Amino acid sequence: MNHSQLVNFIRNLTRREFQRLGGDEDVAITESILIRDGRYVGHRFCSCNLRGEWLVEDEQVFVYSHDGTLLNKCAIPRAPVAKAA
Repeated sequence: MNHSQLVNFIRNLTRREFQRLGGDEDVAITESILIRDGRYVGHRFCSCNLRGEWLVEDEQVFVYSHDGTLLNKCAIPRAPVAKAA
């Protein structure tokens, strides 16, 4: 899975998790790229009272309430590695 596909997967996973936690599917989700010390580290997704953060190094999406309470962690499945012939 290339990076663009991975980000799209994360985006969809976060949207589903927001809906599971009571978020409205018709409400737009804003997306921000996270940079630390000039380096790309992940994405943040916000909708109404929910916030999802994906940090590449953690391989998880963390979902928080509006007050910062951690509501859930969603593991990102690893893509299978192709074996050399």
